[in-house]
Amino acid sequence: MSAKPPPPSFTPFVPAVSPFRNPLLDIFAAAGESYARACQAWQQEIVRFTVNRFQSDSVFGQKLATCQNWTDAAQIQQEWAAAMAQDFMEEGNRLAQLASTLSSELAAAATPASPPPGRKSDAAE
Repeated sequence: MSAKPPPPSFTPFVPAVSPFRNPLLDIFAAAGESYARACQAWQQEIVRFTVNRFQSDSVFGQKLATCQNWTDAAQIQQEWAAAMAQDFMEEGNRLAQLASTLSSELAAAATPASPPPGRKSDAAE
């Protein structure tokens, strides 16, 4: 019996992959990484806000359960509603600021540092 031939080497094929090493692909990769970081930052902010709201709502429930009369209950409810409205307004502002920052970062990541080879820059035209 003859010996099996060695498995083919992929080394000769590596230069064939070089067309995939394109500046546009690098831009897409950078933009993808930036998008992933943006999604993570957004999720972290939502989780932070939700945890804080649950804690505030828990404190509200404990205070409401221990109040002695309807006047105290109404006062506690008013304070809770005002604090809740303020929290949601502040969270909306935080999310708007985060979206603005993240969109700027994403735009920067998606902007090529120089035009692709064979293409003139806008400034040269």
